[in-house]
Amino acid sequence: KFYLEAKLTESSPDKRTQRIYYSTIASIEKRKNEFIINYLSREIVKGCYLINFGRFEELKKRKVFTSSEVKKINPLFNKLKLINSRKTTIYQIIKNLIKVQYDFLLSGNFDHLKFFTQASLSKKIGVNPSLISRAIRRKAIRIPQGRQIPIKILFPSRREIRKKLIKEIIEQEKSEIEKGALSKPYNDEEIRGQLRRKNGIFISRRSVSECRKDLKIPSSFERTYQE
Repeated sequence: KFYLEAKLTESSPDKRTQRIYYSTIASIEKRKNEFIINYLSREIVKGCYLINFGRFEELKKRKVFTSSEVKKINPLFNKLKLINSRKTTIYQIIKNLIKVQYDFLLSGNFDHLKFFTQASLSKKIGVNPSLISRAIRRKAIRIPQGRQIPIKILFPSRREIRKKLIKEIIEQEKSEIEKGALSKPYNDEEIRGQLRRKNGIFISRRSVSECRKDLKIPSSFERTYQE
């Protein structure tokens, strides 16, 4: 287990930080041309529970169980079914994350993360989004580079991806200006155009401006007169 420290959303008088503990359930290792999943949690490694519902119904008809026992057994079956479902879901989650975030797992560079939502994964594997959310809550994996990261980090939002691409455009801008290939910094409309042409991302100029401000990148006018 490990923890991350995060500042509380509402500042307290002593400005304490909140520790969020994560349980590392699996490691992903690179072997030749593929990634291998190694489970670190004993509960996940164990096989699924097999429930013979037909046999249970037969015994019920023969009055082998008392009514109070039946009332206790039914909730137990429901719990076992949920455990089975979560074990299968965890495998499906990690397997699909390996496919989508392959480049990130190769490099360990967070700039290589691709847009992926829990909702899109839930449709793909045919489960309720809430089940995925519960399955990865405070769960982490160890990536090939040896770092432990929360699984939820591998589900970046559209906004996070847009910010990453805008950051790349600004870095490219600096390089082109230094080489003399570009005479002035890109304005938000020009950044918007690059996102559309290069990445097929259609967003408003205002959205570009908001992402740029989140990244603490000055406007094109301010960048013109930097240094």
